[in-house]
Amino acid sequence: MPGKDDESTLVFSRFVRSFLEIAHPTIAAFSRILRTGPNFARVESSEVSFSLRFASVSLSVVAFVFVSGCAANSPKPKDGLKNSLRPGNRPAAMYEFLRARSLEEEGELREAKSAYERAIVFDPDSSDLRLEFARFLRNLGYGDESLKQAEVAAALDPSDGRAFRFLGETRTLGAKGDEALAVRSVKDFEKGKVLTEGRDSEIAFYADALLTLGNFEGAAEAYGVLLGLGNPVPPEVRLKAAGAFLRVGREEDGVAIYRGLLKDNPGDSRAAFELAGIFEQQGNYEEALSFLRPLSDQRPENLVLRAQVGYVLLRFRKFDEAFKLLEAVLETDPRNRPAREYLANGYATFGRFDDAERLFDELLADTPKDREVGYQRALNLSAAGKTDRARLVWAGLRADLEKEKASGDLWRAVVFQQALLEWNRGRGEDALELLRPVIERSPGAGALNLALEILRVRKQTAAALEIIDRARALDPGSVDLRIRQAQFLWLAGRRDAAESLACELDRFGSRGDLLAEIELWQRLQLHARAALVSEEAAGRFPDDLDFLFRLGSNSERAGDHRRAEQAFRKILAKSPDHGPTLNYLGYMFADANEKLHEAEEMILRAISRDPANAAYLDSLGWVRYRLKKYELAKKDLFRAAELAPEDWNIQEHVGDLLNAMGRKADAIEAWRRALALSAESPDPDDSKIEVLRAKLASPDRR
Repeated sequence: MPGKDDESTLVFSRFVRSFLEIAHPTIAAFSRILRTGPNFARVESSEVSFSLRFASVSLSVVAFVFVSGCAANSPKPKDGLKNSLRPGNRPAAMYEFLRARSLEEEGELREAKSAYERAIVFDPDSSDLRLEFARFLRNLGYGDESLKQAEVAAALDPSDGRAFRFLGETRTLGAKGDEALAVRSVKDFEKGKVLTEGRDSEIAFYADALLTLGNFEGAAEAYGVLLGLGNPVPPEVRLKAAGAFLRVGREEDGVAIYRGLLKDNPGDSRAAFELAGIFEQQGNYEEALSFLRPLSDQRPENLVLRAQVGYVLLRFRKFDEAFKLLEAVLETDPRNRPAREYLANGYATFGRFDDAERLFDELLADTPKDREVGYQRALNLSAAGKTDRARLVWAGLRADLEKEKASGDLWRAVVFQQALLEWNRGRGEDALELLRPVIERSPGAGALNLALEILRVRKQTAAALEIIDRARALDPGSVDLRIRQAQFLWLAGRRDAAESLACELDRFGSRGDLLAEIELWQRLQLHARAALVSEEAAGRFPDDLDFLFRLGSNSERAGDHRRAEQAFRKILAKSPDHGPTLNYLGYMFADANEKLHEAEEMILRAISRDPANAAYLDSLGWVRYRLKKYELAKKDLFRAAELAPEDWNIQEHVGDLLNAMGRKADAIEAWRRALALSAESPDPDDSKIEVLRAKLASPDRR
């Protein structure tokens, strides 16, 4: 049974809560009239009448609460002045609290703070009073003092979730990325049952704390609760909610929020940027531009926005429009870094290597330690065929990263590119030596696959299987490693073991399992079996163009051109501008020396979407060679060889063209280059290599 003091505290707590609901608007009403002063007569009579009536009724209620709360606890007359000053004098605490709120309303904050402090001296055990003082202190910017008062309030009444939620909110406000504070905030919010009892703002702060900790699942759940309440939510909070939804795979929910923000405010650039980014990542560049272009047109002075439009245009392979836009941005602001970076990468993709190098050099002159730009510059040199310079740049970049103790994705990418360059120069042992530390630390797909290809070409199957065994020990569930293991077991002559491993891949499993099985048969060069699985997969996933494409390509490699053409035409019926299909089918026709004009038109359509694609240019040159358009074919094939100097098929085609043009010596040189490159090809075709050898043996028969 509660004692007298407990009853008194309960009465006072009820009083404070009643006051917060009733007296605050009362004080505001009186304050409005009193502040009018000499201009009282100018206030609308109806407004004055309402304010007075509201204040009168409200204070009557407050007075009733006050008297009810004080009657049993009034100090006895004999106690005198001494009693009125001691702790436990709740009537005095009530008076000071009322006075503090009135002073706060009037903006007399120093006096209000003193009044709150006196109220707590008179009644130190009131959790409500402590919590109100904590709120006041936080509003003044006294975060630490506010937390102390809220902690006392929570200790006085652990069953009252308001104090815990206040603590969580206050700590989140002060966290600013501090994970330790965020952890405490989350614990406080959960003690305060924030998702079931919290106010909208408290739930939003709880989600913020979870985001700081990288708990996107929890944040998405909290935002879902908040949005489900149906109350208006500020745009900033909605943006965060959309971001959290996207991080946990709830893309539709995120997109719906961004669209809602744009509906409320068509000029919301943040929502437009985010939507454009989503569609850009999906490869839906037209949709991405539909959000960015209107904003750019409305704000032509916003160079960041215009540069972003240029970037999406580059991804959309609309190079001419992108270059024009980004170059115009640089005319206005020659130092605009995003525009220079986008333009440099665009030039490199388009094959304007010298222009790209100039911009990369300018960027590095501004920020010599920008390793990402250094990486792009080295890639550009490699693509331009400037092998000696590229080797020096890759080696220097790797040395810089290792000096900085870097061992992440960028370091792995640099080592991979450095090894690839050495491999393309015919230095397989050097390439393997470069790759070894990457494979030992973290066998990422790029480095591992390159090492295995080198070992395959060198017929070192035992060494390859040893690497695969170590990698599988680190990642036993990897389907790709099982495929690789089966491939090398087959190459080692252990075909029963390879077949057994292949059977473990469930043909009736997921999409990923089907792709894995197809990949396995492709690697074993059993294209008829790969085509069979591709056909079954295309039947199960009729809208998946990848399976149809694999059906076409594997059928062509297995010699079934009729089935290959049917598969490719099905793709073009669904996606008329599908570049890989246009190129493959066009090349297939050219190789068979049939439907050449249709083949030329198909490949030109593919090139219009990707003008710096060496494979597409090679196909176009080969079609024109078949059509005896030798000068045009020369332009196409020489450009393809410039873009992909390591591709032996292109070198062979160059030799065939030069031979047809009567340049026998140049043709033989090109065929020799092709034969040398074919020895290191990751995907050799023995029958084609024999044809190449025959050309070199009897060039006059061509």
